[in-house]
Amino acid sequence: MHPTIIFPAHYYADAALFASTEETRYYLNGVALTAAGHVVATDGHRMFVACPSAGTDPEKLAGWPAADVILPLDKAILSASRKPAKNGTRFLVIKRDGLEGMRIDMAVIDAADAGAAADAHPNAIYATAAGMLVDGTFPSYEQAVPSSIKLAPVTAALNSKYVGDLAKLTSAAANKCVTIHPTKDGGPLWIGLGREDAFALIMPMRSGTTVAGPPDWFHAGFRAAEKRAAS
Repeated sequence: MHPTIIFPAHYYADAALFASTEETRYYLNGVALTAAGHVVATDGHRMFVACPSAGTDPEKLAGWPAADVILPLDKAILSASRKPAKNGTRFLVIKRDGLEGMRIDMAVIDAADAGAAADAHPNAIYATAAGMLVDGTFPSYEQAVPSSIKLAPVTAALNSKYVGDLAKLTSAAANKCVTIHPTKDGGPLWIGLGREDAFALIMPMRSGTTVAGPPDWFHAGFRAAEKRAAS
């Protein structure tokens, strides 16, 4: 018998932005709840790691799995998870059943705490879904996280979609600010989200340009304009 897993739904929504959509990497097509107490997702180019116990009252967590599990991505659950609670806190409630607890029922519920979410009235439920945990082994993400960051300024090219996704995080910093720091040569960039309970990594891209300042046409346009004005 597996205990019901309950935690604030925004962690699921935030992590889902970083999950892979490649069918061949099915074990990355979801959000992992790890034995270390983390919520993790990665597509191999970027990664999101959060620790709900670092940013949530203990009363708002329950039944964390003792071994890593990978939650599938469900559109209805994701949509409801991204919205703020109408009352109390918006929780994701996961009940496991079947052989090795692989079958799951998920629900997004507004409640005061995890105990109330477990016994919530149907009127407090905003989305439900039934399915299976992703059957696979989540990568050893700890090895991908650098032990330190280097604050020296560098030039790095980033996938514009990845940068845009940072703005979609449901619990970003109040000032809507993220910080980007290099780690090691060619290594992932450390993305500070203005939160104590989460961070992200993004692998830089190889850029076809070496421009580190205004291109020639910028100043050339002013020079041409001055010549036309003087003639």
